[in-house]
Amino acid sequence: MLRQTFHYLGIKNNPSMSEDALRRLQFNKLRRLVQHACETTEFYKGLYDECQVSPNAIESLDDLTRLPIIDKDIVNRAEQSIISD
Repeated sequence: MLRQTFHYLGIKNNPSMSEDALRRLQFNKLRRLVQHACETTEFYKGLYDECQVSPNAIESLDDLTRLPIIDKDIVNRAEQSIISD
């Protein structure tokens, strides 16, 4: 799942970058994506508030497990509230 997410974020393996540096870059981009979703959509703001999860509190990949999982049905019901400003 994370590999697919990183692919969508345009992050590819860089041979000149250490594995640790690449993981940090990937994590930081993912954290910014989660923060952006919360700041610019009613859907994610409400979802994170309801689950008492703050995107600012994500400090490691382990913290991502606290984020709620959404499926196609939830996305379809969200309609316009899931679209970013």
